[in-house]
Amino acid sequence: MNEIGFEAGIVLGVLIGEDSLCVCESEISYAGLSRIEVIEARLLLALVQRLKARLERLGTERVRMKPERILITGDLRILVRSRNNMEIHLQPLPKALFLLYLRHPEGLAFKELPSHMDELIRLYGKISPRTDREAVEGTVRKMLEPGKNTLSVNCSRLAASLQRYFEDPVLQDYLIKGEQGESRQIALDRSYVEWE
Repeated sequence: MNEIGFEAGIVLGVLIGEDSLCVCESEISYAGLSRIEVIEARLLLALVQRLKARLERLGTERVRMKPERILITGDLRILVRSRNNMEIHLQPLPKALFLLYLRHPEGLAFKELPSHMDELIRLYGKISPRTDREAVEGTVRKMLEPGKNTLSVNCSRLAASLQRYFEDPVLQDYLIKGEQGESRQIALDRSYVEWE
């Protein structure tokens, strides 16, 4: 494209506001341009207008995206209702943490988890392929040992697994999140969770 900047006397009228992009053809001056330059300028304007429309559509779609309803079955499978009850497959420890946090919408700090150890052991025991009760308890106790990184590692594994099923920004509703030392929680509105 030839010089169609200020030297050519074109003002494209592209105004970037806080929330919108406005392109006004009435603010464009084609004076002193060749026929080809005018066509090029109009093509550029059309491209910017299409981009603006696409950005607006994307913004609207993101606003409309809602979490998907999930069903927790009696045997603790996690099914996505809107996807023909597609099962979400998670590793046993991250899954047990996920279910524990779903049961506690108020949130739990990592340091509070030892007081919920029995509940966590029950969940993990139903999910884990291990049948030895001592092995199940030992695994949960090891995960909750102070000073270890095991809880964070399992939250990261959970996040990585959930990424296969949900896209941002919806994914954020399903993650265990919170500041270190503070209460952590899953932001998902519990009206989207059904327990069998």
